[in-house]
Amino acid sequence: MKSLFVPWTLAQYLNGAHPLIVSVLDSLAGQVSIAGPQVNPMFDRSEFAAYYRRLEDEMQALTGVERDIVQRFVATRYHLSDAVAPPNSVGFHHTILPSLRYSSIVHFETPILFFWPEVSHGKFARGTSLVDHPFYPLIRASLAHLNIKKIVSHSATGLQYLRGLFPDPVIQDKTAYIPLMPFVQRSVERARQLPGGQPIPPTKGRRRILFTNSFHGESSSFWLRGGVTTLLAFHRVGAMIPLELVIVGLTPDDLPEEVMAIVRSPYVRQITRASESELQAYYDSADVMLLPSMGLHSMSITRAICSGCYVLCSDAPGAEEYVNDPAAGLILNGLARNRVYFDDAKASLLLDDYASVKQINVDNVDAVAEALHARLTAVPCRNQALSSSQYSDPHLMLRIAELFREVCAA
Repeated sequence: MKSLFVPWTLAQYLNGAHPLIVSVLDSLAGQVSIAGPQVNPMFDRSEFAAYYRRLEDEMQALTGVERDIVQRFVATRYHLSDAVAPPNSVGFHHTILPSLRYSSIVHFETPILFFWPEVSHGKFARGTSLVDHPFYPLIRASLAHLNIKKIVSHSATGLQYLRGLFPDPVIQDKTAYIPLMPFVQRSVERARQLPGGQPIPPTKGRRRILFTNSFHGESSSFWLRGGVTTLLAFHRVGAMIPLELVIVGLTPDDLPEEVMAIVRSPYVRQITRASESELQAYYDSADVMLLPSMGLHSMSITRAICSGCYVLCSDAPGAEEYVNDPAAGLILNGLARNRVYFDDAKASLLLDDYASVKQINVDNVDAVAEALHARLTAVPCRNQALSSSQYSDPHLMLRIAELFREVCAA
């Protein structure tokens, strides 16, 4: 049986931050060998370059696309794991670029799945279509490639887009939907058992609001995730209800002074980096999580719900898959879709343009502040109605483990 290889680009998730990977590795313990990357792997650079030339040759032969476009495509998502992974292994990747050295299972979370700098969130123009992009035939050939065995996603919306864009039955047969909630619930329970996993009480007499920036740590994502809207809405509601805001993650240097003044408030607590247990403690002690983001951040939304923390989020495509119980949260319509999303010109797909993401939108602030005030005045305490146990699905764990075992055994 082949070993399962988790590439170096996913290694940071193995500390428990990504529940799917942790659950899969737990389920496969003793049945499939798990191979991981070295921190600073040694490899032959000339052999590595030659390997990618062979990949370019194959992609050009499969598609007939011009060589310079193929080179651009391959160069955007090469993996050092291709130089260090066991040759007869199965890579668990988050990129759809195929490897010629081993087979892989592709994993993506968001509705738009094409993670290249030229074809990714926020880089589309109105009136365009992914079908017309020069990378389209290369993406199609990658997904259909013999060495890509499965395409799995937490997002039913994402899989719907993929199936509509690529009607090839070879691609469709590889797809599998994996609900996220059971994995997140398991991760929440695990984090609560770690040292420091007990709730951290808010300042006496104040209601706690939580905002988390990207797990990856980039301060630039603060704008994208709605951090500025969160601060302005917090400030407005805080004039009527005693509040404190916990921000987990970095804030960028380009915030307007009116926003920086709020960041400096004694009732804004910023934690640049938190352990899993500490982060869970804040989820377990906050009344509301604000995430008026321009994109879907399924991990943050589902973790809040599984923790009993009420969610106020934007209507980024895919959010409706998770926030579908009025006791768990509320999707604020118009925050994202009216600003950045539009129809693909030739396919049933929503594209996005983040050109306006660094502009303060007063209408968004109004909507978030109104919803936050309504929630806090209608409900005196944290959401006690939900029990995370409702998301348990032990049979799902067995089915996912079997999926990985089947690929490794092939």
